[in-house]
Amino acid sequence: MYVIKMFYPVRLSVIYPISANIALWQVIAGASAIAIVSAAAVWNMKRYPYVFTGWFWFLVVIAPSSGVVKFGAIMFQSMADRYTYIPYIGLFIMAAMGAPQLLKNRGKAAALGVLATLLCVGLSMKQLPYWKDSVTLFTRAVVVTRDNGLAYNNLACALTKKGRDIEAIAAFNKALSIYPNSSVIHVNAANLMLWTNKKDDAIRHFETAIALDPGNGSAYVGKGVALLMQNKPAEAIPYFDKALVLEPNLTAVVSYLNAAKAQQAADASSGTR
Repeated sequence: MYVIKMFYPVRLSVIYPISANIALWQVIAGASAIAIVSAAAVWNMKRYPYVFTGWFWFLVVIAPSSGVVKFGAIMFQSMADRYTYIPYIGLFIMAAMGAPQLLKNRGKAAALGVLATLLCVGLSMKQLPYWKDSVTLFTRAVVVTRDNGLAYNNLACALTKKGRDIEAIAAFNKALSIYPNSSVIHVNAANLMLWTNKKDDAIRHFETAIALDPGNGSAYVGKGVALLMQNKPAEAIPYFDKALVLEPNLTAVVSYLNAAKAQQAADASSGTR
């Protein structure tokens, strides 16, 4: 797919979702293509050294963003073409060195290079507007991909920052329909519910997030805040305490905890009068 995207860079997305419906024939075809090209590069190494160098440069350097090796930001993505600039050097070496030999004419090769450059400029100009802001970027991502839960989550967060709460809720609902077991998305949706004063809905999402990931400190903080907003400081305090145990660096939690204790003391004082 990366090779195709290099020569036909359309319908690009900042996030590509992992598909659970990859057919066996697609895996076999892809692996076979890599094996055939690799074998040909080795077999013709002396005759076409630039093919060997370029191809294996591409294969080795592309591995971290291939979707096969999982780590960091690529962990929940099938591919990440924004990381291909250095890997593509290998393919560019193959194209730049191979074109003159293939065309048997350096002038034609140069003309082809100029044409390719102009085409890339045009495609880049078409792509740039999608990077105008986060809402535009992630809207584009959900348009050109399918079942992109992470893109819907990021779109919802961007819409929230713009104050477009109704659209953000719809985007969070779409994200959760794709990834119902994502503790992070539940927390993000709960924070929006809290912001829009839907405390009961917020608590429901925070509780789901805690059930899915008991180590998610943000979920405990959120539920504590929701309970505090419902004038339930005694119930909120244990959640703030738990959050501090899980994530001691959440300094804002100390303020919430102190506020809860102060409110609890004030409630107790007014109750004894």
